[in-house]
Amino acid sequence: MYDAGLELALMYNDQSVLENHHLAVAFKLLQSDGADIFRNLSVKSYQTLRRIVIEMVRAYLAASLYLNKITFTPSR
Repeated sequence: MYDAGLELALMYNDQSVLENHHLAVAFKLLQSDGADIFRNLSVKSYQTLRRIVIEMVRAYLAASLYLNKITFTPSR
């Protein structure tokens, strides 16, 4: 049986696999014909935007993991 999860884990080196996959797919879709919202940006502006969006997703993930750890840590 083919395991897409394993392929994605290998592609993204087991690091935030779904987040990295969703970011990659989102940027690809947003650059497709008829949906390229980045077409008028300079290369530098696009790179800056992409870096900021990726950092925001990673910051959200880190905050979520931290808050979940606090919420679900049993009291002593």
